[in-house]
Amino acid sequence: MAEPAGQALPPPIPPSNVAGFWRRLLGFFLDTLLLSVPAFVAGVFLFDQFAALGNWGRLVGLVIALVYFGVLNSSIGGGQTVGKRCFRTRTVDNANHSIDLGRSILRFNVIALPFFLNGAPGLQFAPWWVLTLAGIVIFGFGGTII
Repeated sequence: MAEPAGQALPPPIPPSNVAGFWRRLLGFFLDTLLLSVPAFVAGVFLFDQFAALGNWGRLVGLVIALVYFGVLNSSIGGGQTVGKRCFRTRTVDNANHSIDLGRSILRFNVIALPFFLNGAPGLQFAPWWVLTLAGIVIFGFGGTII
């Protein structure tokens, strides 16, 4: 596509060091370990309360994970969770700047909602075509991000 006369292209973004698969995976593993240990302890002491919530108890986990990943992966946390800090990686946009809070929360939801909504109450009553369409959208977008 030709550029209109008199308009210059923006300067190219300098290449950044993109973290490798293993550094990302280890950082994520450390983050999930940091979240799972307190969750396990809370589960031991509050088992009856969480059991009474049934599948709605997943909402508690979603909110905690959303706050952790959403806030720390944004510019508020410098684009780094604890695991990312340990493995010297961070979440950035194309211009190599930390992403804003809204984008970080949206990014987390695309990845996390399929996990937390699996088996959620009320979804079993939706028509088959709604569930199929939701699965295509959620896993299609999630697959492109991963």
